[in-house]
Amino acid sequence: KAAAGILPFTGDCSIRGNSLKRHPEKYKALLGYCPDEFLFSEKITPRDFFKFVMQCFKLNNYDMIEEDIKKIGLSGHIDKPIEVLSYGNRKKALLIASCLHVPSLLLLDEPLNGLDQQGQVWLTEKITNKMQRSTIFMVCHDKAWLNQFEHQQIDLA
Repeated sequence: KAAAGILPFTGDCSIRGNSLKRHPEKYKALLGYCPDEFLFSEKITPRDFFKFVMQCFKLNNYDMIEEDIKKIGLSGHIDKPIEVLSYGNRKKALLIASCLHVPSLLLLDEPLNGLDQQGQVWLTEKITNKMQRSTIFMVCHDKAWLNQFEHQQIDLA
């Protein structure tokens, strides 16, 4: 949460020379963050949440995420308020939103919590194929799942 600019801390974080403390807008433009829990208004729908995030990153082609919505299994829930979604479907919305702009730094807090097999397959594919230009910091306790990324993994335990 500190590296995402949510919790205060001493020191600083930097992405591509953009300091969180000195240039928070530039820093956050390079950041993707998927918290363990939904930290946004639960009255909003996933569709509106995605549109909001896209506006923040100056992305205007909503169609670009339709494939992700289908692959992760969120199609039937896209227009329901987030407050009525299961924890797993909330997590799916957060994961899609955190990857919308292919961030330089992607922070994932327990991304598998509540995620069904379809969501795990989507996340594995996303990390393997689409996030190769991203540095990913992840808190995850599923070693078997993490081991598929072993050649790219640094364990901080």
